[in-house]
Amino acid sequence: MVKVTQKETIESTVKQLIDKFNDMLKKFKQHLFNIRHQFEQYRYAKTNLCCNECIIHVDFNENFSCKYSAEIQSVHFGSSHRQVTLHNGVFYVMKNQSLCDTCFCTISDCKEHEPFAIWSYMDPVLKLIRKRNPPIDTVHFFSVSPATQYRQKLNFYLLSTLVHTYGFQHATWNFSEAGHRKGAADGVGGALKRTADRLISLHYDISTPRLMYEALTQQESSIYVSEQDVHSTSVEVSNLSAIPGTMNIHQIILLASEPGSFLQGCKLFLC
Repeated sequence: MVKVTQKETIESTVKQLIDKFNDMLKKFKQHLFNIRHQFEQYRYAKTNLCCNECIIHVDFNENFSCKYSAEIQSVHFGSSHRQVTLHNGVFYVMKNQSLCDTCFCTISDCKEHEPFAIWSYMDPVLKLIRKRNPPIDTVHFFSVSPATQYRQKLNFYLLSTLVHTYGFQHATWNFSEAGHRKGAADGVGGALKRTADRLISLHYDISTPRLMYEALTQQESSIYVSEQDVHSTSVEVSNLSAIPGTMNIHQIILLASEPGSFLQGCKLFLC
């Protein structure tokens, strides 16, 4: 069974078109207000970052297809090329009264983009932040808002339970409007892909995620997390109730006094 997309002609009166346009315009105005406010608050958060706070901007890149520098025809077809998951990000901390940024990318042979995988990819990064900056006790996550990855009940649960295990006392997770918030995190993945393609053009074979990691560690900063590591950290979670209005949530605030509890916000970042 396959889906076939077809073009259809729809007829309507002028009044119906105007009414539909007005309805769509209301949604667009709300969308525009939200994204402008989010950009404003994101800039404010970076400008006024405290020495005990850290901002982490994360995003997935499109999977990278492994390649050989020279291939026979049969390699081009089917599933001969392995896929590499790239989970990119940038974290910002304040040092000596100046904002310092560090780019990172988690490379993995695991194809999952679900919350358990996300926290496995983030595990080395969070440990690195704590090691380099012991005074930091507050972390602010910024990401896009797909319901299959970041903005869903399982990620809310993991945020409220795992953050404290790294030594953080406060945390927020901020979700951007749909279609926005690529920015620096997406640029990290693009730079790594271009570097990998350049190495392949110089007759370096990148046929597995591990080889890609080994090649890029000589050029850029990257982390490798195997599929076995992802599955070893997953825990069976059941009876999680969906949060009403999940698609309208723009911020989750972790309550430090009650681990496992959080507040949800709709339009404000870093309240």
